[in-house]
Amino acid sequence: MTNDFDTSATFLQNFVNLSAKVAYPFDKQTLQVIVASEKLMADELVLKPHTDTTLIGVKDDVLTGTGFGGAEGAKPSVAISSFKETDALLVKSRGLFEVHIARGFGAAGRQIFGPTMTLLAVSYSVFFFPMVPAFTMPRVASSVISLLGEMTLLTKNRVPDSWTDVYMEMVCLLIGSVSVLSLTMEICFHTYKNEELAKKLSGIYKIAFPVVFLVLFILVLCFSSGAFNDLCTYLVRTIVCILLASWS
Repeated sequence: MTNDFDTSATFLQNFVNLSAKVAYPFDKQTLQVIVASEKLMADELVLKPHTDTTLIGVKDDVLTGTGFGGAEGAKPSVAISSFKETDALLVKSRGLFEVHIARGFGAAGRQIFGPTMTLLAVSYSVFFFPMVPAFTMPRVASSVISLLGEMTLLTKNRVPDSWTDVYMEMVCLLIGSVSVLSLTMEICFHTYKNEELAKKLSGIYKIAFPVVFLVLFILVLCFSSGAFNDLCTYLVRTIVCILLASWS
């Protein structure tokens, strides 16, 4: 079987769009092209891989502009094989051409991680505002606007049933937790007039919030294969709820 394919980047991109993305944006995919004779059966024509590797491959720029690269390097790796397929009386010899690719991290960094980290930082800044009445509105606005921004990102950049879904929900829960914790400090300061406790809580939250984020982020990264997205989601929800209940 010789390599007579003139595979274009558009052709590969169409395959990518139809592929499963449970591990997005860390997914690796195998694009397959299957060929066979339209009329000849396996007893009349048997396809075999070509032995000359110089005739097998894809163009160097085939993935340019797709956001993908090779699974083991810059250039995608390829594999060629043949197999026999039987379907009732239909017995065909088929050739299989595979291209192994991996999604690049650049697009995910710009569209997902950069904005979410920024919103987390803005929401986290509420713990550094002075505990005086003049900063009550800025504190509430920072936490609420960050939460609204994250919910907008969650809607626009959502990839259903993917690792990104888990990560975005984790960030949304953390930003929502900041709003609740900020409210706890305000109640202590303004309602119960306990300025010392409010400042103490603010100091605790300054240290604890980044630690919790790092722990949850590492936990989510451990499940980046996408095979346990549901389990990871339940773990994140449980941890955030327990910590939120204990802190507030």
